[in-house]
Amino acid sequence: MMLWPRMALENRLSGEDYRFLLREKNLDGSIHYGSLQSWLRAFGNAKTAHNNNSSRFGKFIQVNYQETGTVLGAYVEKYLLEKSRLVYQEHNERNYHVFYYLLAGASEEERLAFHLKQPEEYHYLNQVRVPETYLEM
Repeated sequence: MMLWPRMALENRLSGEDYRFLLREKNLDGSIHYGSLQSWLRAFGNAKTAHNNNSSRFGKFIQVNYQETGTVLGAYVEKYLLEKSRLVYQEHNERNYHVFYYLLAGASEEERLAFHLKQPEEYHYLNQVRVPETYLEM
């Protein structure tokens, strides 16, 4: 299975626009809210010195309902993303989870096809040594 669809199924990664995820339905037609939260956290959370899963952004979620009470659709607006974290992390901190999930979820075949390396081989992921391998949603 290709990297992106497999990681999507594992609730680890989304594209740049989260709205497509809101159209994913369960068998009963409901939206899987937990799945959305996991995807948003991957892009907006990072390990800090005080919290292994610290939110580094704000989000506004608008859910639209039909008169019957079923969900019609939803919209997620993200704001205040800590952009400096992309290029620099303090001691005992890490970049956003999504980068580590992408590298951890790739098969050997996908690593070769997409020229993926180990996290420590990327400048933006190796600036600070963190003792544990932290991959948790």
